[in-house]
Amino acid sequence: MTFWISRNSQILSVSRDMIGSWIEQGLLKPVPVPAGDSVQFRFEDIQTLAGKRLVLRERTHRILIIEDDSLVGDSLRTLLEKSGFEASVIPLGLAALDSAIRETFDLILADIRMPGMNGLETLKAIRELRNQFGLPQVSEVIVTAYEDEQIRIEAACMGITDFILKPFDFKELLSALERNVKHAT
Repeated sequence: MTFWISRNSQILSVSRDMIGSWIEQGLLKPVPVPAGDSVQFRFEDIQTLAGKRLVLRERTHRILIIEDDSLVGDSLRTLLEKSGFEASVIPLGLAALDSAIRETFDLILADIRMPGMNGLETLKAIRELRNQFGLPQVSEVIVTAYEDEQIRIEAACMGITDFILKPFDFKELLSALERNVKHAT
């Protein structure tokens, strides 16, 4: 059995954008169709992926990535999304302040060396703003390419225990994120 989806359709409460993302990730293979604005899929494939999506949704945590290097930020977002997280990338500390109080995140992953406010200054400002607005604090993890003992000590004094050096092993980063997200919930 195959299923047709037009631009405005939803299948099993799965948006067209989600199906598009499954195609991009290679999880769903469309069946070629002659012409028109529809794409054909096997119903069983969509049903299976929709079931997996529902399972992932139950355990998805939102992560704010503050990273000025767009390549690193985009790579982190892609890796985290493939691991079941929802991730947003903000390139500068000052820009992250607005997101950190207007949106809900389970964890903030911050680079240290950035133009303007560095990562620790940004995290301190986010903490202060969230406190002023009566919002709960968010777990934090530092990722940096520079080993700096003073920064490490300052982060530890702030209660940030995970300080990951670039280039990092993704399993190590994932373990730190999961540990901090579990600690926060």
